[in-house]
Amino acid sequence: MKRTAGSSSKTRITKDDKNKKSLKTLEKPTSSKIEKEDPKDGLDLYLATNNQQNLNTDLESMLNAMDPVAVAKDKASKEINFIFDPKFYEGEIHYSRDGNSAFYTQENEKKRAELKTNQMVQEAINKALEVYKFDKDGTLSKAEYIRVNTAIAKILRQDLKEASIVRLLEEDWMKDCNSKGFMEKRDVYDSLFELGDTWTPDIDAYQMVTFFEKIAKLLKGEEELPHLSKSKVSVNAI
Repeated sequence: MKRTAGSSSKTRITKDDKNKKSLKTLEKPTSSKIEKEDPKDGLDLYLATNNQQNLNTDLESMLNAMDPVAVAKDKASKEINFIFDPKFYEGEIHYSRDGNSAFYTQENEKKRAELKTNQMVQEAINKALEVYKFDKDGTLSKAEYIRVNTAIAKILRQDLKEASIVRLLEEDWMKDCNSKGFMEKRDVYDSLFELGDTWTPDIDAYQMVTFFEKIAKLLKGEEELPHLSKSKVSVNAI
């Protein structure tokens, strides 16, 4: 995790700070056809079908392995899954209070900054931006910022009480809107990038992409965490 001794409300609400595919199988035979055949023939057909299914699974795995992007995203997904699992923190220091000063070397700060213009990362963040309802003039109100970011906070900081979330989001708002009283899409993009950069454990574009894909699906109600109901984090239910 990337964080430093200094702390902003954003990184506290999200993290304390930045000290940072299928093939067709054989058609299932009709029952009437099986009844007319010898039982052994039915068994042979069953085994043949299962063998074909196993073959299809093996072929699908091989095809996925030939796609380096799919392989990298699958690896990244496994690397960040712990972020969304509260059981991971039981008896341990919460991830939001962990830190690694190695992320703040000149070389690593440059690598982190480069992720901001990475095409995959940009697409993932812009997709996540869709959950916000911008005004007609393209700006984001404080109320909408609080609405969506409250849901994000409930996903990432399940250790916080509602009152703490509200207090920290008030601080985040002042920082993210630059005291303008509203945010433009670029401001929200920068805010989300900071979120992903803070929470992902490594300097890795695929981790950033899978992080935002997961967040977007949870906020849209397309996915659900076993310990957190859709009604609590889906922006459609808030």
